[in-house]
Amino acid sequence: MSLGSSSRTGTPQAGAAELRVDRVDCSGHGICASLLPRTVELDEWGYPVLAPGGGHDDPADVEAAVRLCPARALYLMDRG
Repeated sequence: MSLGSSSRTGTPQAGAAELRVDRVDCSGHGICASLLPRTVELDEWGYPVLAPGGGHDDPADVEAAVRLCPARALYLMDRG
């Protein structure tokens, strides 16, 4: 997923950052898959799997998913 952000703790911005999931922190709520149906699928245990090469969801929806992740496991990271 191509979005903008400078680091995991930075403020996400639409642009050139990659959506990632911290699989240790993730508790499988599935909110990310609900908000980003073209980017995130849930595996058989309900944990997110990101689409290879990123999805095609609206960057504003990606930023909302990062903000709304209850486990803070979803984040944006610079590609550089």
